[in-house]
Amino acid sequence: MKAEKLTILKKELQGKTSKELVEICLQLAKLKVDNKEMLTYLLFDADDPMAYAQQVKEDMAPFFEGIRNQPYLATKQIRKAGKLILKFSRYTKHKEGELDLWIYFASKISDSVYKDTNHKPLQLLMYRALVKCSKLLPKLHEDLQYDYQPLFDDQQGRVRQFWGKWDHYKFPLEL
Repeated sequence: MKAEKLTILKKELQGKTSKELVEICLQLAKLKVDNKEMLTYLLFDADDPMAYAQQVKEDMAPFFEGIRNQPYLATKQIRKAGKLILKFSRYTKHKEGELDLWIYFASKISDSVYKDTNHKPLQLLMYRALVKCSKLLPKLHEDLQYDYQPLFDDQQGRVRQFWGKWDHYKFPLEL
């Protein structure tokens, strides 16, 4: 059903002139913030998704700078940063950039969060980042897997070494 609608949409758009397509894009840009962001990505950043990933990293940095020792507030800040990665993956569909961002996300959590916490939502954020990395790694080319596997293993090692109260029963690290 969805494929049929897409083919119909393609046929309709192919019949439009370039001026009409520009008008349609401008109307889409007026509606929602997501449409504007997607259009901005397609126009300016789609040619280099790794540069866009670097920009997302820079946008994420302020969320990790002001993290407090209170786990609840830290969890809220970290969730906001995770939403940027989800937005990136929704726009680009670029697996290497997404994996790079998830590894960066996990490392920033490890660097900025009080390790001796047993706050389950905070551990869950770290665990989900590691799970996403483990699912994205096999989807990459073998050479890229070889490059990213040590980074992923390092993150797992950091969790094993520094997170003293990690719940290994709820969040097993054998991914």
